[in-house]
Amino acid sequence: MNKKITLFVYGLITVIISVISVYLLRSEGILEPYELRLLDSFFLKREEQSVSEDIVLVTITEDDINQLEQYPLSDRKLAQILAPIIKAQPRVIGLDIIRNFPVHDQNLTKEENQKAFEELHTIFRQNSNLYGIAKITEAEGFPSIPGASSLEQAGRLTAADLVLDKDRVARRGNLYPSYNQGQGKL
Repeated sequence: MNKKITLFVYGLITVIISVISVYLLRSEGILEPYELRLLDSFFLKREEQSVSEDIVLVTITEDDINQLEQYPLSDRKLAQILAPIIKAQPRVIGLDIIRNFPVHDQNLTKEENQKAFEELHTIFRQNSNLYGIAKITEAEGFPSIPGASSLEQAGRLTAADLVLDKDRVARRGNLYPSYNQGQGKL
């Protein structure tokens, strides 16, 4: 009987020391690189996900920019690109371009550029299914960038900030980041 108690006590001490050791190593962040590598390996080994046909991505590629010979896209060009998308009546349009100031077309006059800017913001205001982005956190010399004022006034802006882990890899995202002008927090 005494031998069973001794084994139990040794086992209990071993468990307590192990738990405390792992807790201390985790709290100091020593295990985090190994945990992140293990997480990455799990993601690489998972089955490929099927792509939903309900979602359409309209992208702007390097070839598009070379063809347009302009970057960033002018207000006029962005309005022209959004027009057929809006006409198709999607449930939601997510504009992953920060548009916080007018972007002029070099081939237009000042008045025409101003009109194009106003037309773009009219599109933003009139389409309640159109959402934009802003960069809200300030980190390592990168200031926050406000989004389109018309989308902000309508409450249709969200944060585009990425959350980086200590090894500077973006593994996480915010499902519902809130945009509160001037707060600089996610």
